[in-house]
Amino acid sequence: MKYYVSGLAVVLAAALCVGNAQAEVKMSASFVATKACEANRKLTSDNPGGMKTNPGSVYRLLSKNKQDATHYRIVLPDAPAPKERWVAKSCGILTVQPQDGPSSPDTPTHVTTTVEPDSIENQLAASWEPAFCATKTGQSKAECQSQTADRPDATQFSIHGLWPDDLDDREQFPCFCDGSGPKSCKGGESNRTPVAIDPAIMKRLAVTMPGVQSDLQYHEWHKHGTCYEDFLSTADRESDPDEYFEETLSLIDQLNASAVGTLFKARLGEVVTRQEIETALDESFGEGASERVNIECKKVDGENVISQLFIGLGGAISKDSDLGGLMLASPKRKSFSKYEPCNKGRILAVE
Repeated sequence: MKYYVSGLAVVLAAALCVGNAQAEVKMSASFVATKACEANRKLTSDNPGGMKTNPGSVYRLLSKNKQDATHYRIVLPDAPAPKERWVAKSCGILTVQPQDGPSSPDTPTHVTTTVEPDSIENQLAASWEPAFCATKTGQSKAECQSQTADRPDATQFSIHGLWPDDLDDREQFPCFCDGSGPKSCKGGESNRTPVAIDPAIMKRLAVTMPGVQSDLQYHEWHKHGTCYEDFLSTADRESDPDEYFEETLSLIDQLNASAVGTLFKARLGEVVTRQEIETALDESFGEGASERVNIECKKVDGENVISQLFIGLGGAISKDSDLGGLMLASPKRKSFSKYEPCNKGRILAVE
């Protein structure tokens, strides 16, 4: 009997070893880090050198820990031995290295990559222009120096941008996808080279995106629009400035026509709470929509003022898309935002 138990234990141990050995799946790909994460010798521990991934860098990817992966094994060339380390899947995006990529695949770079299809969602950044214009950054802008109380952007949300983003992590990515992208969105890189936009769309942008007076539309196109729909696997893949801005306009129009837009217009100059805003979001776009929105405040003269809403959007967008449906298809705010919503702030009015 003892022999039988011992033999069975040996068989089970051997089977377990085989199972573990078979669990790791070899791959030939690249990994774009979207945040700084521990790079461990073992799956979740043992980090000689205290190594972390560098957001925006591309690493050689060797394997995943199992078919339904939670971790990837990558090469960190600057790490003390071993240079092959495990990082959590949520720390970046699986990519395919282009054939004309760098000669040394072990060196982290910011080279062009092809992001895994359908892995990118979007964020709508809706600005409260009077608050932006009250900040040090906004005061010198042409659109702020010309702002009046009877201009539309004094009483409605304005377009900051529509940003392709992997909402399953808290680092914004990708940006600048034309030519040398995608890249990390960190840093102050800006490109305001003019691009052709249909005059009818420009006429609408002049009302709903007052930043066109400072060429914001060109900055947003080069930084974010060039990545818009680039990673879809459907026939709608890729975009142009007209489609990008027309679809952005449709989304901001729905926001302004909602109970949220009504709340802000009715309470100009007053303090509103997070609960009031979230109630309006759920009323307009469905129960749980507020969990996909972050409320940003800025300090103006020592007081919290509401400056932006960052709205998570899941699924492909068209000019006929329902904003509420897109919001409810998005991961929740805690997946993509490092910050909690502002608890209360004043809705600045233009005097």
